[in-house]
Amino acid sequence: MRPQLLAIATIPVLLTSVAFAQQYALRMLYPLGSPYDQTYASGLDADGYTVGGSSSSTGAVPQIGIVRSADGFHRQMGSLAPCLPYGGSGLNDVSPGGRIAGSTSSVCGGYSLAASGSVLDPSGYVTYPPLPGGGDCAASGAADDCVVGWSNRTTGCGGFLCIQTTARAMKWYSDATAVELPISNFVVAIANGVNGSGVVVGRAYTAENSDSAVAVRWDTDASLPVTLPALDGTYGDALKISDAGVVVGQSALGAERHATRWVGTTAQDLGALPGHTFGIAYDIDDSRGIVGYSKLDADSTESTAVLWRDGQIIDLNSLVSHAGGVVLTSANGINSRGWIAANGIVDGKLRGFVLTPCPADLNNDGFVEDADFSIFIVAYNILDCADPAMPAGCPADLNNDNLVDDADFVVFVAAYNALLCP
Repeated sequence: MRPQLLAIATIPVLLTSVAFAQQYALRMLYPLGSPYDQTYASGLDADGYTVGGSSSSTGAVPQIGIVRSADGFHRQMGSLAPCLPYGGSGLNDVSPGGRIAGSTSSVCGGYSLAASGSVLDPSGYVTYPPLPGGGDCAASGAADDCVVGWSNRTTGCGGFLCIQTTARAMKWYSDATAVELPISNFVVAIANGVNGSGVVVGRAYTAENSDSAVAVRWDTDASLPVTLPALDGTYGDALKISDAGVVVGQSALGAERHATRWVGTTAQDLGALPGHTFGIAYDIDDSRGIVGYSKLDADSTESTAVLWRDGQIIDLNSLVSHAGGVVLTSANGINSRGWIAANGIVDGKLRGFVLTPCPADLNNDGFVEDADFSIFIVAYNILDCADPAMPAGCPADLNNDNLVDDADFVVFVAAYNALLCP
């Protein structure tokens, strides 16, 4: 054991005198390796499996979907044959029980298909075809028994234009049953999220190529969409719905768009950070809060990851250590344990992160106790996170400086004193 470690006999003193140095620890989603040098995190399940992707900052290769387990191991999702390895994939959401929603594409074929799989084996995904006559589809929201998204109805167009002119909201069940959700008097509809009861939320348009979307909710597979009013009536987009039926997303207020919560059909402005006028809410857990981002205005290129909880808006950067130069820009998912999937910038490159509110719970059992101390000591003796002997993800690096040293031990001792994770 390195001699710098404070003697274990001093722990009783430290336990009563050391305050928490941070409220969240950062766990990085690592790039797949050259030419992949970036990652993003889009959501996480109840057990801490985090979904996202890895990409190249130069655009040299298509992005590939990845899953990070709670213990730091990464798994990869492939792309459509026959264009392997030239196609790409993206993971957009994951249900509490670990069902993935995403898409997989073929560059040579120029199309994408909605895809679903398990966090335990993302390479064993299944795909769903678009509606008859359509060329593309994608899944953006997940429940344990289904995924939701959109399918276009016309071939020969691509990208955002195709979605804006022909998209229909879809639900695909685990037995491959496909349901086109009713659109009433709308001409375009996109499903973004679904809860455990099968209630779907998204956005719809009354005209093709319109910038004026309406937030909507489908209570059943056969019901017409319910309009969720925007703050000023001109734009709305519902992104997620909790199991209690609370919806979050974005809606217009004057020239700006604000993070919004809908309870029933009543819109509530969540607010933005001081001096900011633009925000979006990406996900909600009924007991842990709402996550998203806030930025100066619609034209600003810099954003800040935020948490709305107990009537407050909190800059997540204020709740983590910034060793390593991490700047969190967007919080994209939150689970029932309070873990948060977020994106940030490190040395000019996009990185996905998991924020855990119990940094020293190294075996993820909800407690910080002797078992975690044993894991910490092993990592402490290795020291450098780059050492091949270090456990995957370097979870004992509690201040994110790529070393496991005395500074991490101080953080660990404070958490050990608390014992029970928040």
